[in-house]
Amino acid sequence: EELQQQNQMLRKIGRQKRIQSIREYVEAHITDPELSPELSPAQISDRFQVSTAQISKQFRYYYGVSLHRFLQQTRLQWAEALLRDHPDWSMRKIAEAAGYTDLSTMYRAFRALGNMTPGALRDSLRLDGLSQ
Repeated sequence: EELQQQNQMLRKIGRQKRIQSIREYVEAHITDPELSPELSPAQISDRFQVSTAQISKQFRYYYGVSLHRFLQQTRLQWAEALLRDHPDWSMRKIAEAAGYTDLSTMYRAFRALGNMTPGALRDSLRLDGLSQ
């Protein structure tokens, strides 16, 4: 029985390390222009040789969101940072740099996960910069 508990503990630690590795991989490659548009649950599943369902389940367990949602949130955060740091860039350039396949995909992500469009966010960031 003790051996069985140790085995379970080792498997749990292994899963936790794998999910942490996947998270680190996503964070490191979300802005990679050669990889980012293809960075998807299916691509990650292939890379780490774990089913997308299993990864998503483990992501939910450890981080409270599915892998798909984590990818969306990470891309959105990156796009927001680019809007803040590069106010002179076009929206298309922001979308490409944040790993969106096209501009409309970025707009849909902002509407789904954010509370304003990228243009409205850029305008509010400009206003914040003027008031400081």
